[in-house]
Amino acid sequence: MLSLRIKFNDGSLIEHKFAGDKTLYIGRLDDNDVVIKSPSVSGHHAKIDPVGDGFLLTDLKSTNGCFVNEQFVQTHWLKLGDVITMGDVTLIFSCEPETVSKLPSMLDNANETMMLSNEEYEDMRAKSFLSKALGGSEGDPMINPALSFIAGGVGEVRINKEHTRIGKDLASDVVIHGFLVGKTAASVEMKPDGYYLKYVGGFIKPKVNGKTVKKSAKIREFDIIKIGPAKLQVISEL
Repeated sequence: MLSLRIKFNDGSLIEHKFAGDKTLYIGRLDDNDVVIKSPSVSGHHAKIDPVGDGFLLTDLKSTNGCFVNEQFVQTHWLKLGDVITMGDVTLIFSCEPETVSKLPSMLDNANETMMLSNEEYEDMRAKSFLSKALGGSEGDPMINPALSFIAGGVGEVRINKEHTRIGKDLASDVVIHGFLVGKTAASVEMKPDGYYLKYVGGFIKPKVNGKTVKKSAKIREFDIIKIGPAKLQVISEL
């Protein structure tokens, strides 16, 4: 089992254990998997996604941001012992002794943290506050969205037309290799109220955040799309 040891500003300490087989949402609101009742923590502050044999921490455009080992991050491949700071709350990423040998990618520095400079950080914060002032919500709306490979491929593809096709056909906008992947496995459709992932064909149906898409599902920033051996994260410009 994995765990997050959570230390509050008053010195109290709690531990949240989890299997690590699905996305873990962290925030102040009750619909999160890890609920942190601190006014300095956003309603939906961050999430941890299982990707391959590693775990990816993603900040969900929180007000106070995420820091790992005192460095500001947007995303970070977690290693055992990492100290995560959200507002005035500290979380330590760890696991039970018998789990250590099963998680080799989290024992070294092979995956580097993606960090922003102070200037980029201030610019991100300013844009985040502006979005909220204009009535935007966390994760919406997306600006110039793209699908970025985090497994099973490299690079990213902008969603800039009505239908963005995903499949093993080389003419697809996002090419995914795999015996059971359809020539056109899925598509991302632009609609007036947002972006939707639609299942098109093939033996393997796409998944969004671990949930199978039988017809279509609305996608939002930071969602994880899995089709066959590939995992893609929905990203947008800040």
